[in-house]
Amino acid sequence: MTPTVPGARIDIAQACRTHGWILYDYRDEKQWPREKEYAPAVYGWPANKKRGQSRGFRPWSQCTAVMLHTTGVSGMHGRRGLGIPCHAFVGADESITLCHHADRLVWHGHAANKFSYGIEVSGESNFDSPSQVARTRILVRSWQLDRLAAVGPDAPCYIMAHRQSHSSRPADPGAVIWREIAEWAIEEHGFLVGPTVGSGRDIPAKWRISQG
Repeated sequence: MTPTVPGARIDIAQACRTHGWILYDYRDEKQWPREKEYAPAVYGWPANKKRGQSRGFRPWSQCTAVMLHTTGVSGMHGRRGLGIPCHAFVGADESITLCHHADRLVWHGHAANKFSYGIEVSGESNFDSPSQVARTRILVRSWQLDRLAAVGPDAPCYIMAHRQSHSSRPADPGAVIWREIAEWAIEEHGFLVGPTVGSGRDIPAKWRISQG
């Protein structure tokens, strides 16, 4: 396991330029499309945007975990992330969508909303494209470095699945996404498995065992 050394912060815009990815940055809600421009076919549903909006602020000290999600529907492009309650979205196309700053409270993860940063991955409990692995890892590592810089180098960083916060999400985000992202974060960057809260369920042992 690699120690959780703060190191340099990650410039996501620069990372996108380096890899040739598209960046959609909607973190300033004042810059979101106006109501009449909010076409569901482009930005997702519902058209009134309320589902995806933030619900207030919390300090970095309270944002202790990254939560991994899967859309359950394949082929969702980057701008569709704006219609999903999450902090960041990894689309089926070569894009990263930043929906909210990490200190915003977003209703993405049921009982874990208050303390988690939600990353949504387009796919049906799996990735839609190989580059989603690298894009999601950059988001996870960027969140960690920001948290360590804000709270301190010894601040614990957790990673968890949506299934851990609600019984209706047993396959969210699925074994493949968990292994490629969560197990990588645990082994390479010292993350800890986040808590099971509310009606959630623990991470299945089979998700944590490599299938070769």
